[in-house]
Amino acid sequence: MTWRECLSPGLLQSTNLSFIVVTVGVGTELGRLREINATALILAGLVSALALPTIASMLLGGTREESVRRHQSQEIVPERL
Repeated sequence: MTWRECLSPGLLQSTNLSFIVVTVGVGTELGRLREINATALILAGLVSALALPTIASMLLGGTREESVRRHQSQEIVPERL
């Protein structure tokens, strides 16, 4: 596996916006989290939910191109009789 193939699933699994939203809601209702901090956490979660899958997709896109090139270079051309 290439480093891109290893890194991409990790980026896809690190998008956990629903957990952040629930945690912020509970913290705000209990009075443990100020609204400005809650807004910042939601915004950071939203940015990561949008950016990380895009980055993972770009990494995997490069991997596919490399594997196609590798496959094409390894093709066996039959000899003519």
